[in-house]
Amino acid sequence: MGFLIPREELLEPTEAWSQSSKQIAEFLARGLEPSGLRRRDLIRFKINASRYSYADRRLWLKGGDWGTQPLRLVDDENLRKELIRTSHIETGHRGREAIMGHLRRQYTWSGMSRMVRNAIHACEQCEKATLERRVQQAHYQLPPYSPFWKLHLDA
Repeated sequence: MGFLIPREELLEPTEAWSQSSKQIAEFLARGLEPSGLRRRDLIRFKINASRYSYADRRLWLKGGDWGTQPLRLVDDENLRKELIRTSHIETGHRGREAIMGHLRRQYTWSGMSRMVRNAIHACEQCEKATLERRVQQAHYQLPPYSPFWKLHLDA
């Protein structure tokens, strides 16, 4: 029998993990199937687990195409917030799409887009910049709808 990793060292101890991630890690690292599942649910679990790989005490979502880098699954809420904050600063407060592009190259988690959107709405610098852009917009006169729609005379 191969070397078994102690349960407490199966996943990175500094991070919080969901029950689902713990079960997938145990299955991939030790071959232990979750108990109490019906046959159909066990098959679904195995299909879902096959989308991941286990390395360096972390779960990685396998890349879809050949040569695509695997994405690190992040379950820890505090780590997610820190990654978003860091990406937001590194991308120069450029907005949701820039942050999402930056994060999606290395990480994945459920609800990432919603968390990024909420973080941007909570950023004071972004709020001030948006407010300044709204105030600085030029007010120009709309063109007339048709010739001689408005007529001005100097007397």
